[in-house]
Amino acid sequence: MPKIKNVHYLAFKGIGENFETMKLNEFLIHLNKINYTNQFKTKQARCLAILLFATSRRPVELLQLKPRDIIKEKTGYLFLFKTAKRGDRNRVLFPRSDLLKEVWEFSERVPEGVFLFSAFRPPPGKVTVNKVRYFSRKQDKWIHKSYDRITRNIDYFAKKWFEWPAYLFRHNRITRMYELGATDKNALFVKGGKDARSLTYYLGYSKRMQEKTKRYLKMD
Repeated sequence: MPKIKNVHYLAFKGIGENFETMKLNEFLIHLNKINYTNQFKTKQARCLAILLFATSRRPVELLQLKPRDIIKEKTGYLFLFKTAKRGDRNRVLFPRSDLLKEVWEFSERVPEGVFLFSAFRPPPGKVTVNKVRYFSRKQDKWIHKSYDRITRNIDYFAKKWFEWPAYLFRHNRITRMYELGATDKNALFVKGGKDARSLTYYLGYSKRMQEKTKRYLKMD
């Protein structure tokens, strides 16, 4: 894994200043600055940014979205996400909002079968290959793996327009859920996770956990 340098990401990891979640007003300031010469790319970029902020999904999962994966329901917008890391497809219903309406209207104009964010996918033959090495205690040896990194353009995009790494938006959304009182099950469902250990960093922001543990902190 590359060394983390972004001050916001370091704060989330507990290094340096306290981590402050990005709220809607701050997000909108950055969102409305996005502009490319190609206006279709501008629309793609806006919708991609909205989903980074709103959904908590991994950038690679957003790149897999096609028009059929967004369904307008009576009470909101249903997203069908194919979870990365061998996860299953899950269906998440988000409440109606002007921002998600913008995404849905955009998806309606994209031909079926075409990726929604094609402008941010690498062209064929130009996919970056990442190599990683980690030690497996179970196998008692070093494991070497390589994988295609199709999210490089999103990383550049997020840092350019928001000064945040793209993946930090995932942490931002889940942290915000905990601040609002979400349970572990809520968070795992939305983020497409399988293991509660992935929630460790968020517990310190849990309003529900703070209230539950307060009863044990009486000085008597």
